[in-house]
Amino acid sequence: MPQQLEIVKWILTFAALVLLLSGLYVVFRPFLGVIAWAVVTVLTVWPAYTKVRTYLPLRHSLAAFLMTVLLAAFALGLVIPLGAAISNEFESSIMQARAFLESPRKVELMSEIEQWPFFGPSLARFLQELEHRPTESFQTHGSELIGVVTLAARQLLEFVFKFLVFLFVTFFIFRDGASLGIQLRTALLNLGGQRFDHLLNAAKGTLKATVYGLLLTAIIQGAVAGVGYFVAGAPLPVLLGAATTLMSLIPFGPPFVYVPASAFVLLSGGPWWSALGLLLWGVLVVSTIDNVLRPIFISQRAGLSVVFVFIGVIGGTLAFGLIGVLLGPIIIALTKVLWNEWVSYEGSTASAANL
Repeated sequence: MPQQLEIVKWILTFAALVLLLSGLYVVFRPFLGVIAWAVVTVLTVWPAYTKVRTYLPLRHSLAAFLMTVLLAAFALGLVIPLGAAISNEFESSIMQARAFLESPRKVELMSEIEQWPFFGPSLARFLQELEHRPTESFQTHGSELIGVVTLAARQLLEFVFKFLVFLFVTFFIFRDGASLGIQLRTALLNLGGQRFDHLLNAAKGTLKATVYGLLLTAIIQGAVAGVGYFVAGAPLPVLLGAATTLMSLIPFGPPFVYVPASAFVLLSGGPWWSALGLLLWGVLVVSTIDNVLRPIFISQRAGLSVVFVFIGVIGGTLAFGLIGVLLGPIIIALTKVLWNEWVSYEGSTASAANL
């Protein structure tokens, strides 16, 4: 009878633990992505935070607040001027496009487009129909445009809210990160022994290597794209290169910069081959080198095969979204650690059995 009561207690305890973990997941689910990015950011800039702590050894909250403010200022210092410059360029592009539609150059361009092989005549007919039916087009797609604007406004508000939550979480991770790290390591050692400690070290190393690879690849993509903008005659090539660098941190982000830039070169009266060359440069070079350089950079620091890193980055992005760029390589690295330990253990067991 006492043994049966003990079994019932274990079952009830396990059921309560499952319910508790399920409730925690439901509560934290809307913020998991933000928390993950906060952890990644803190781990990336932790050496800088330790230097701030040396000047404020007894003021942990103040040091965490200063680092959070510096991160917010850095992010806003990049986004706000860049957004304002892009907005001004977009407005200028619209005015130049309108002036172009009223100039004789439009007729010449239409004639040139008709001479393009394969799709030239079809594209020219489409542009002429679009020009002669602006009112019908707006009436047909007006509701869709309103929906797009509404969605964009909603996404902007959601981004602002998540950014504030990100700063809030970042502050507490800075302030309590050292003690939380000790508690996590202790819990893993008590739970799984030295094996879990190896997993934690592998996760940290892979995370740092992935962040390093992402940043270095984005910088190279921005520089390469800037060369293309300068050669093609796009306005403000340095600014567009910086925008490409930021968008390179997002999977499939660079086309949102070099495609409009190519269209601007064409509509501003530049030769069509410059616009086409810029577009091809973006597709064949800018959007391709990240699939080559990023796995190489990450594999060199994480100790993983280039093939595994490539699969981890692409597969993680498709499975988990933006945060999957980091989660994919980490999952593969942890699996590699477990596999190596399992193979080593099985090998030692087989050797002992043969004795």
